[in-house]
Amino acid sequence: LEAALESTESANSWLHDQLQDAIQSKLKLQEELKKSRVTSIGQSVSMEQLDKENALLKQQIGELRNSILKDKAHLVSELEVIEADVLSKESSYFELQADKEHLEQLIQLKTQQLEHLGSQVAEFEAGVADLENKLVDAEHSCRMLTSQVNKLE
Repeated sequence: LEAALESTESANSWLHDQLQDAIQSKLKLQEELKKSRVTSIGQSVSMEQLDKENALLKQQIGELRNSILKDKAHLVSELEVIEADVLSKESSYFELQADKEHLEQLIQLKTQQLEHLGSQVAEFEAGVADLENKLVDAEHSCRMLTSQVNKLE
């Protein structure tokens, strides 16, 4: 009976130890469950915040894209205006260059004509001087002949 009592006490002690271990394990698991729930709640809140931030960022990105597209369209139109202006000025420049070349050719032609007229004037003046000399000689001859005719009369 003593052996049965000892065996029962030993089994009771062992069951008691197992119960204490089970209680400790249960408490540990409950503590971990609480921590897990707190973490889960925190993560849930964090996920909600991240979802809100993500939605806000998506909205901001959309607005930024729209703004960039508007700015790009504006820049394209400004560049088109600048390009048209450059082409217009380039066309005007080429017209001015053509007019300049034409005027230079005209000036050269007029200069050549003036030089030709100058040489004609010089020839004419030389001819006039020669005729004046001949006139002086003729007048002199005429006076001499008049003088001889007067002497002969």
